[in-house]
Amino acid sequence: MRPWWLSPAVQDALAAELLGWGTDARVQKMRVAEGRVVVELHAHGTTHALLLDPSAPAWHLASAPPRRDEDAQPPAFQGLLRKYLANTRLAAVETGAGAHASMVFHTLSTPLRLVLDWAGTHANVLLVNDAGKVLGASLIARLAPRGLAVGKPFVAVKAPDAFDAAPWIRARAPDDPWAALPTHAALDQRQAHAPPTVPPVDVSVRRRVRAALDRETRLVRALESDLRRTEEEDRLRAAAERAKVQMGSLPRGATEWTLADAYNPEAPTLVIAVEPALGVQQNVERLFHRARRLERTRANVTPRLQQARVRAAALTAALQALDARAEGAEAQALAVVGADAAAPARGEKRGPSRRQPFRRFTTPEGYVVLVGRTRADNDLLTHRTARGNDLFLHARDAPGSHVILVLDAERPGRDRALLRAAQLAAHFSEARGHGVVDVRWTEVRHVRPVPGTPGLVTLAKERVLRVRLDDPELGALLGKETGASARS
Repeated sequence: MRPWWLSPAVQDALAAELLGWGTDARVQKMRVAEGRVVVELHAHGTTHALLLDPSAPAWHLASAPPRRDEDAQPPAFQGLLRKYLANTRLAAVETGAGAHASMVFHTLSTPLRLVLDWAGTHANVLLVNDAGKVLGASLIARLAPRGLAVGKPFVAVKAPDAFDAAPWIRARAPDDPWAALPTHAALDQRQAHAPPTVPPVDVSVRRRVRAALDRETRLVRALESDLRRTEEEDRLRAAAERAKVQMGSLPRGATEWTLADAYNPEAPTLVIAVEPALGVQQNVERLFHRARRLERTRANVTPRLQQARVRAAALTAALQALDARAEGAEAQALAVVGADAAAPARGEKRGPSRRQPFRRFTTPEGYVVLVGRTRADNDLLTHRTARGNDLFLHARDAPGSHVILVLDAERPGRDRALLRAAQLAAHFSEARGHGVVDVRWTEVRHVRPVPGTPGLVTLAKERVLRVRLDDPELGALLGKETGASARS
């Protein structure tokens, strides 16, 4: 009989526990040892670790991941996980009718699943793509006896209906760093008959609220700094009034002006910096000008600071409601973010939604092509967004956008997609008016930035592809751009 902790109720409880802190968490590190997989996830300033153990089989959650030295020759599956899942974000936890559970991660091109397959003696941890095909396994030798193989679809084992009421216990070695982990509240036998309700999590809503709160927090800090600088306004105005009636007291070539209050001998003396190259009258006018400028700044900053603090408080409350899974939290969050976006900043024109940093195209073969818009976007795209095995393209001997072809090992037609990406690199460059353009390309891992010059890079192992810009398929591809702006 299947242990009670494999019941759908208990697995839903585990999913609820993981979703409670880990939704939208970023993968920080992944380790594989003896078939077990440790996933370190960073969320809300805390690093958590999830252990996927096919030898138990079980999963455990800890707020402080156990540390162990890196193996001299780490398993190949560890490199595969870091290649595909490094810096991705946890999107969902799925528990199905079969004897397995999976974590869904958002990647640049397609969602990927890390599956803990509870198949008896053939239990395993698998990496499965969005098409359901196996990309790799922690215990590769267990695939064939299970009827699975790399590149073939993953088929879950049907779970039995009977449950063993006795708690499942497994002895661990004394040196096992996971031996001291406490039992989770979710693994309480009393919960086997009362499955919890896991509210659906919209990752995009929380991400929008978090981004809006970060913007408002930075704005509040900047406005508070501006307001502190205006505290000198009263002192400058008082000094200007004193200097106006003591114009003869400024020595020639002096850099400081000591000003006493002629009407109140008990008032403190003011020492003001002056420009020795200017005359007395010009220095007095300069003091009045600085005082008036600070007065205008204070008048502008004070209401803006109050509004920013109100918006930051509303966004903080919306984020707390989302974290607490309060009823109607998502609708409230969308209303707050929508109201925040509907009010443009002072001097900002109303228009379409906030610009996206990259143009996005999808080739007829299904490959994603990303194109930078500015020098800063180019740096972000090439050095922060793209993976090392993606392809980098740029027009040869001509300024232009960085272009990234997001590779997918399971998708055919790579050469045709490369040709389309090269045409886009030529189109979004200053060589656009030429009929034929040479385009340099290489893997992203061979691209290095030039310090102090945003957007400028050096390439190693580069190859050159000559493309024509009069291809009608290029026009069709440009017409299918997605994003905030569809300019060609």
